[in-house]
Amino acid sequence: MNNRLAILGLHLSIFLAFVYGYEYYIFPIFEYMGYIFEPNEAKWYVALACVTAGSLLTPIDQNQPSTLFYQMILTFALIPMLVLFHAEDKPWLYMGQVFAAYLCSLFVARFLRLRAPRFDMISNGQLLTLLFACSLACVLAILAMGGAQYLNFDISKVYDFRDEASDNLPGIFSYISPLVGKVFVPMAFVLALKLRKYASAACIFLISILLYGLTANKGPLVYPFFIFFVYVFCSVKNSIAKFNAAILVGLLISMFDFFLKLEYDYDFLGWTGSVFMRRAFILPSEINFMYFDFFSKNEFVLFSNSKISLGLLNFNYDMDIPYLIGREYFNNVATSANTGWFGSGYMQAGFVGLLLYGVIIAVTFKYLDACCAKSGERGLVTAAAIVPVLALVTSTDLPTSFLTHGFIVNLLLISLLNKEKHPSCA
Repeated sequence: MNNRLAILGLHLSIFLAFVYGYEYYIFPIFEYMGYIFEPNEAKWYVALACVTAGSLLTPIDQNQPSTLFYQMILTFALIPMLVLFHAEDKPWLYMGQVFAAYLCSLFVARFLRLRAPRFDMISNGQLLTLLFACSLACVLAILAMGGAQYLNFDISKVYDFRDEASDNLPGIFSYISPLVGKVFVPMAFVLALKLRKYASAACIFLISILLYGLTANKGPLVYPFFIFFVYVFCSVKNSIAKFNAAILVGLLISMFDFFLKLEYDYDFLGWTGSVFMRRAFILPSEINFMYFDFFSKNEFVLFSNSKISLGLLNFNYDMDIPYLIGREYFNNVATSANTGWFGSGYMQAGFVGLLLYGVIIAVTFKYLDACCAKSGERGLVTAAAIVPVLALVTSTDLPTSFLTHGFIVNLLLISLLNKEKHPSCA
């Protein structure tokens, strides 16, 4: 009970930090980007009640990977949306539907019981070798096709190289590169750490950096650090409370950075706050509301943009949805306004889509819990799945995540993990 109350206090503190930071820093500094501040007092109390209810209902048992994943949904998506619900007077209907979909997912996950399939044909060491070989083969293939001419490690120039680097490769690499960068390399890296093969981990780290330089996608540059943090984090006591405390500290640092920006207005000030508070939390939530605004007035997609519809439905828009939203709300057709569960679920089928995605996410998370129970290693399973899960929550449509970005392959690979001598899963 004490831990539950402590986590509730952290969630409420995160909410209040977002509210304060939005009113006194994000709105004044970024108003020129279209941010508004039109607070609704009634929605303040509703948002506070929803944060309290969401915190009390979200699991805190740190022995299961799904606990961290639901905590991520609450802090990365739901709480920032509730902040905008109050601060920008966002619609009651959509906020209510999002919260109901989240509760539906929690309810399904609580009562669903799954058992992971057992595969004993490959050891963890052999799986590491296979993933390493596939990752290395991908890098060598890109180099063999002339990819070295687009090699760039300057993060400020990635957009100057991305289109050329992509056009240089066969179309099949639009599937291979995300699979390798988001699934094979992250899982190989955490497996190498688990097996204490640090030389292999260093080589995989270099492969990830090369993938960043050759494809001009920033993800592989940060994935190894993120995965290492999650893997180590899962081994500490009271990890869920410390996860939320880390977010709160990040928000406080962001606000201090913004404070210095307003006081001194040096170019380098405000960067940390913009990247962490605004881009990682507020902007994705803004985009969720943009998707609601657009598709509450226009036809739902009904999966016509995905291969799962088998081509039976006509896609009624003139471009991919993220670019369509970029054109409509950012006045830039080159802006890809990607969104996660709450935006893409509504895009597909409205409230029904939100509920459907909530159920599928619950099943997926419980499957990962079952794989954790089978393999006996929470940190390994959690870290191996964290990249596609975070994308699913914040920036990728569910069918795209499972098929194009390789989440379904990720789940299959995780099911191959074998039980260790000292299990850490309930």
